[in-house]
Amino acid sequence: MRPPCSFLPAALLPLLLLLLEPVRANTEIVNFAASLRPSSSLPSPLQLARESTEPAETRESKGMAVLHPAARTLTPWALRPAPLGTAPADVCASSPCAHELWLVLDLDSAEYEKYTLRLSYAASTPTDFFVDVLDPREAAALFARPPSGSGSGETLTESEWKSESESGRQSQPQTRTKYARIRALDTGVRTPPSAYSAFLFPSRNSASAHNTTSFHSPSPHNATAAKEADVPFLLALEPLYLGVLPATALPFLLLAAGVLALAGAALPHVLAYLEEIVGEARGEKEKDFKTE
Repeated sequence: MRPPCSFLPAALLPLLLLLLEPVRANTEIVNFAASLRPSSSLPSPLQLARESTEPAETRESKGMAVLHPAARTLTPWALRPAPLGTAPADVCASSPCAHELWLVLDLDSAEYEKYTLRLSYAASTPTDFFVDVLDPREAAALFARPPSGSGSGETLTESEWKSESESGRQSQPQTRTKYARIRALDTGVRTPPSAYSAFLFPSRNSASAHNTTSFHSPSPHNATAAKEADVPFLLALEPLYLGVLPATALPFLLLAAGVLALAGAALPHVLAYLEEIVGEARGEKEKDFKTE
């Protein structure tokens, strides 16, 4: 006779399948070290965002895009990708640009040495995202701005700016603050959005709420068309434990370790039960063979 417990795996299988969720998102991940680097003057609102002592909500309402690792939450954004056919190297060759987003990574008050910046977007949007994490001087060089205190309004090339800034490198204050530069490039025809993708990602209206200034938001002639062309995505900045483990992965690993520990403790009892069933079945088979 088949024991009742043998029906449990078959009965639990449909329930386990219901727990599986389809993956409909792409992810870009950049891991970096938060080492001290010389500070530098940056264009507004990046400079204002870094120096402001206002609450994060107030700064974001003014277009000061700041990410904090302590929050460990996904924040919605939206960006209009560069036209199809544009070479990746030509996407926002100079800053500022309508197809890029700049954010301040506030790491000065953090205690970890390494962090990860994760960008997720719907797979139905054929878009390539390029994510760069830059030091203050690297970010300032992309804007081709003269060093602080030069008093010159002329625009310098990146090599000229770096050459002139070497002499004052030692006198600049040190900071752990980094800057994220995110660029988007259109790569094809989009798949019509579904209700499930709308559930995964915030609406375009809410995703565009952060783009409050012309510094990091597109300003096209046709606002309606641009709104439809915006690609929503989610950003998360979190520390890396031991330099490799994201903070959000720690609960899952602890759960997996607990499950494995329970499974290891229960395994001897399960094997003993199975051996007992096999022994009974073998005895019944031998008994039937003898009676024949």
